[in-house]
Amino acid sequence: MGDGTGACPGPTSTAASASEPSSRRGLLTPPTITFEQQQQSQSFSEIIDFITQNKLPADNARARSILLKSEQFTIENGLLVHLGQNRAKRLKELTPLLHQIAVPEQHRIQLIESMHEELLHAGIDRTYLALKLHFWWNSMYTDTHDYIAGCHKCHVIKSDKHH
Repeated sequence: MGDGTGACPGPTSTAASASEPSSRRGLLTPPTITFEQQQQSQSFSEIIDFITQNKLPADNARARSILLKSEQFTIENGLLVHLGQNRAKRLKELTPLLHQIAVPEQHRIQLIESMHEELLHAGIDRTYLALKLHFWWNSMYTDTHDYIAGCHKCHVIKSDKHH
């Protein structure tokens, strides 16, 4: 977890382009994600409140849920980051813990669209796995599936192959 202050070692930017740091692949149109947007997000506001202010919701069930979820998050470089497990087969060659930027609702579709385009209209799993290396939100797989299932270019390309 974070130190409760929201301060982290290293640069303290309060905004990050989806293509930062430079080791990430650059997205065609990367959204800029800010800590303020994360704080306003329905998905992350209570987690941020707990990490930064040790504040929990009054509802006991909700408070327990936030306590459990907050163990998977930290504040790094001025952003809420999800600490995900890398379940890749070649785990020894990869980082076992993924530091994924928590993506507020307003940037999710743009992020999926950008990655899907960058990967030349790759399928659901390939697009999801590429996103998951650096980004996180609870419904990311479902949102990726729904976006790609409705992609007009993919439907045109696939229907041309079958005729």
